[in-house]
This record gives sequence, C-alpha cells and structure tokens, in this order.
Amino acid sequence: DYAQGTILCRNTDNGIQCTAEQTLHLPAESSDAILEVFARNGAHIVRDEAMTGRIRSMLFTDGRLNVELVGKTSAELAHIFGFTVPEETRALIVTARGAGEADALCKEKLCPVLACLPYDSFDEAVDNAVRSLKMEGAGHSSILFSNDADHVEHAAMRLPVARMAINTANTV
Repeated sequence: DYAQGTILCRNTDNGIQCTAEQTLHLPAESSDAILEVFARNGAHIVRDEAMTGRIRSMLFTDGRLNVELVGKTSAELAHIFGFTVPEETRALIVTARGAGEADALCKEKLCPVLACLPYDSFDEAVDNAVRSLKMEGAGHSSILFSNDADHVEHAAMRLPVARMAINTANTV
C-alpha cells in the first residue's frame, strides 16, 4: 500500500534517511481522499495555512534546514511547532505552495515531515519533481507509484536521478 510504505519510510529513524519520500505529488482531483488514507496510516495532515507557514519557517532558517529538528519524532516536532498530536503519530504532512525554489518544504527535511503538492496532469507532476530535484536532490533517487507503463517511462526519462523505485517503499 502506497500510504503505508511511504509513512513507514518517512518514520523510520524519524525520517533521517535521504532516500525516503520528501514530497508527495498527488492528483488534485483525488488528493483529499489520498491524504485521508495517509491519515488512517498514522499521518497528521496539517490543513491550516498559518501553521504550515510556521512549520516552513521553523524547518528552514535562511534557506537551510534547522539541524535542531533533524530526527525528532512527529509528536516532538508538533510540540515545537505549537500544536499537539498523539504520540503514535508517524508523520506530519503539509501542503507546499509550489515546487523547487517556490517552496522550501520541497527540500530534504530529515525528519518525519512530508510536503504534499497536488497536480492537474502527470506532466505537471513530473515537471514539479524535476524542479524540486534540481534544487538539491538531482542525481539521487525518486519513487513513483503508477501502473501506467507510459508514465513510468516518461518519468524515468525526465527525472534527474540515478535510482528510481517503482511501486515500492524506497528506504526500508
């Protein structure tokens, strides 16, 4: 299951693996339903834009990751950000306002925080992933969940990564 594997990867060692998902690219028309599946698998979805802004500014100071937050649990992070979640919460999901340089939330976070970026077309999703990867992750890895062979080939040809996992968790 996509959500279960993604949450497991993002939560393992409190998200310090750089191969774990950083940004979820979700089809806009079904993003709410998909996020609900993530919530059922232990994620807390941050829907408040002001809180998302607070998380962004606390995670990244002067464009750099706040190392004091690396490896913290979801509950510890929520407390630091100013809200509470159950101790068993496995990840926090926030909506990014754009890909790559448009939003620091698309950067590597090294903690159990996932950015979410809805898209209207698969081409847009791939373009967004390329922008984010070129910001600081080109040459590393990517994960694609798709049963469409054309989508897999298209993404494999466009994404600037050496490793692309298909329909599987990337870290565990």
